[in-house]
Amino acid sequence: MVQYASKSIIKEKIKEIEIKKYYKLGTSNQLINRNINQLMKKLGISDGD
Repeated sequence: MVQYASKSIIKEKIKEIEIKKYYKLGTSNQLINRNINQLMKKLGISDGD
C-alpha cells in the first residue's frame, strides 16, 4: 500500500513538472509572438504579405 502511494505521489509530481514546463513554454511563445509583431509593425510588414 505504501509503495503504491509513493508511486502515485511521484506520478503526480511528474505531471506537475510537465504542466509547469508547458506553461512556461506557452508564456515564452506569447513573448516571442509579441516581439515578432512589434518588429513587423516597425518594418511595415503586414500578416497578409
